[in-house]
Amino acid sequence: MGGEHLAPLCAALLAAVTGTGDALGDFVVSYPAARPDLSVLSRELSEIQLVARLMSHDADALDQGTVALPAKLSVTLKNVVEGAGFLIEEINDALHRPDGTEERSQAWFEHTAERLSPLGRLAESSRIAMNLGLDALLFAINFQPSGQNELPPYNSSQILQEAYNLRVRLNEDSENDDLRVQTHQPALIEFVEALQEYMEQTSTNLFVPELNGNTPVAAPVTAVSSLHSEMDPEIPDYNAIGIANPAPLSISLRHLAKKELSNHEVVQISFLMRHDKPTIAVSTMDPPTRFFDTQANQVSCLSNQHGVHMNFAENGRSWAYLCEEDAKDLNALTHDGATFKKPVVHLGDYINGRRMQQMRWPGAKPFGFSADGRWLAVGSARNRIALIDVKSGAVLDKSRVISCHLDEVTHAVFTPDSKTLVSQSLDGTIRLTNPDTGKSLAKLDTDTWKKPLFLGVTPNGDVIVSIRGDTVYHWNTATSDLESYSLGSRRTREGWPIAISKDCRFMCCRTDDGVDISDLYSGKVLYTIKFQSGYVTAATFSGDGKYLILGKAASWMGVRVTMSTLDVWELVF
Repeated sequence: MGGEHLAPLCAALLAAVTGTGDALGDFVVSYPAARPDLSVLSRELSEIQLVARLMSHDADALDQGTVALPAKLSVTLKNVVEGAGFLIEEINDALHRPDGTEERSQAWFEHTAERLSPLGRLAESSRIAMNLGLDALLFAINFQPSGQNELPPYNSSQILQEAYNLRVRLNEDSENDDLRVQTHQPALIEFVEALQEYMEQTSTNLFVPELNGNTPVAAPVTAVSSLHSEMDPEIPDYNAIGIANPAPLSISLRHLAKKELSNHEVVQISFLMRHDKPTIAVSTMDPPTRFFDTQANQVSCLSNQHGVHMNFAENGRSWAYLCEEDAKDLNALTHDGATFKKPVVHLGDYINGRRMQQMRWPGAKPFGFSADGRWLAVGSARNRIALIDVKSGAVLDKSRVISCHLDEVTHAVFTPDSKTLVSQSLDGTIRLTNPDTGKSLAKLDTDTWKKPLFLGVTPNGDVIVSIRGDTVYHWNTATSDLESYSLGSRRTREGWPIAISKDCRFMCCRTDDGVDISDLYSGKVLYTIKFQSGYVTAATFSGDGKYLILGKAASWMGVRVTMSTLDVWELVF
């Protein structure tokens, strides 16, 4: 067993569990009376399928030797995956008649349901162990003994806590007389022990939970002191507003690259496609504006164009940004990046650096381009929005003024079909406007006393997402359904939103000691990154939600940041 590779085992398990899940679904359809007893098993098969796919993504690194796990942990992890495969074979064996016939009697249904019912808890234990194995793989991939890693000690504590919870669970099952449980128990226990040893070796400042023969069977897991001992709050599992592209149930993150940016604070990061390649634009308020690839290698810079509130057109090469009339006045030493004396919105070409237009008026601020590249929405004084016709060639001669708010407009985005402008204001409203006619289409009243933070539209254009203060709103404009929740009701610790993905699936929050990524619809925290030092100053997701890019203050003098890093993470799901 020890000589086998993990990736083929994961691939075989993934193939087997897919067919088994379908067979179990057919069985429940044919025998509905078994649904309550087999619901756990059905759910766990889906979860095992997901974790097998995630694990196979990283197993190649272990098999090829680019990632090292202790020999004992590597062998016991393979035993866990192999054990899950044996469990799938047991389920398949139960679901198919030994004589190969299709005829299934009532007695056979009853006997099969009785045979399968106890396997739900065993499948759950196997799935928990595989999730821990995936965490160990990602820990090994991201762990850098040189001190540059961002994961320990928080993730070490998290893994230890969950390993302890699994060990308590296995202790509870130790007196189970089912031969199948007794067969799988040793491999799971050996894996937990090997995992704990690995965590102890990599992080010496951890509180390690002890489990011995005197531990009560019903010992509460929250009794263990850990940085991750909080229990997740209960989150409703309804979807009344019709989210068509929900976030995955779980994700993992892979750290791709880090770049040090000396003497600069990252104030904004934007993601774009440049020459059809994923590119990261970084603004520090000091020239030049730098462009990096997803490995944090600089691919270009524009010395004659720099500013904040950067927006890039998806269709074409246009970009817009905000600067002072005298660009020399916009610098990190004397400017806060928020209060502009003589604001100028520049419209230019981000490939060759040529400026195409300048727009000067009080309160000017670029909000974003329409997907077809025609319109640029720009904030204005007196609660107005200017729609600039970028493709007309005579930009300022082909503009339209939208005046539908009673207070400052803070955000404006277009729906994916470019037919509707969605705007958000301090007056507490979210409005939909036809950009061609300027006529108002719909309005939603929200809390006026909460600061607007983010505004987005789902890819199908039906659901508007807004974050105001600590409240997240989802408004289905097609059905007029509305849902909202407070971040405090869905989180175990406080977090401050710093980015949402363009597809409105993910939210990144700054925390006291790092960042975390949440499902923007449900509020469930999906992944946490712990910083050993420093704090995040800017963040963005790629358009497809595949990458998370962070700008982090690494060192500072007083309140001035003297060293920043650009970190690129890949979301795996």
